[in-house]
Amino acid sequence: MFIYKQFQVCKKCRGTPIQNFYISSDMRNNYICHRLSFGIVFSFGILLFGNYAYWKIPLRYGSPSKHLSHAKLKVSCPEVQFSVTHRPLTALASFPGSGNTWARHLIEQSIGIATGSIYCSDTIKKDFIGECSVSSNVAVIKTHVAWANTVRMRYKKSVLLIRNPYDAIIAEFNRVFANKTTSATEQQFAEKFEPFALKKIDKWKKCYNSWMKFSGQKYIFIYEEMKKDPVSQIGKLLDFLNISKQIRTFPCMQQNIAGRYRRHHSYINFNPKMFYTKILKVKLNAAIEQIEKHYGELNYSINNEMMNEKQ
Repeated sequence: MFIYKQFQVCKKCRGTPIQNFYISSDMRNNYICHRLSFGIVFSFGILLFGNYAYWKIPLRYGSPSKHLSHAKLKVSCPEVQFSVTHRPLTALASFPGSGNTWARHLIEQSIGIATGSIYCSDTIKKDFIGECSVSSNVAVIKTHVAWANTVRMRYKKSVLLIRNPYDAIIAEFNRVFANKTTSATEQQFAEKFEPFALKKIDKWKKCYNSWMKFSGQKYIFIYEEMKKDPVSQIGKLLDFLNISKQIRTFPCMQQNIAGRYRRHHSYINFNPKMFYTKILKVKLNAAIEQIEKHYGELNYSINNEMMNEKQ
């Protein structure tokens, strides 16, 4: 009601500039009061809307408030595309089961550039447009082949992805006897794991011994460190790949860290590592010690998680 009256008084103030100059002091005071009232009401409205917006409207970028912590924030991410510039052929080399596909996913989500592969999986091709591609328009090229010089010599750079072999061999066993995202049964481990692991230990050692001799630029990429802090570790990898910081899209990677191809373990009442017999442990520990010699030559720290398995 007060505000309405002030508007009524204000009508008397309307006129030419000269007429307004001669308004009485009472009218002038009413006119000023009207202006002040309007300013107070306007400011109060802005304050109310601002609080509503802060607490109720989802944030597109930046850190959410504590009341929005339950909300799933969405970042608009560009589609993954092939690189428009030629890049040096770079191998993403690893023993199977070491997280190569997951690393490709994180790279693609963080830069929007496709990753390639010497393999051609119809299943993976649905999500990785660079599957089957070994050209210079991809960021890295997936390979598990390391001991053939004719294959290794084509690369200018190499990223050597290493995972705890106790876990990598189990992951590869799951892939062979189950699939890429589920796990083998306890009976399968009991019947088939030991002979399978004996062969894979030799291949694990041969793979990394071979790639350590690569003469081009190489980067040691530890799976356990990537898992612990993917943003920091992928950032360091992108530095090695000479990827401009201007095109990096870490929020896109953060909202889709897992991807579709990380295995969801479903072990029931058993730990698959229990199937590492004493013979397997002795052989695998010897292989680990041999690979650790290369860490010293390259000035990389020894992976503590690998060492813990030897106790």
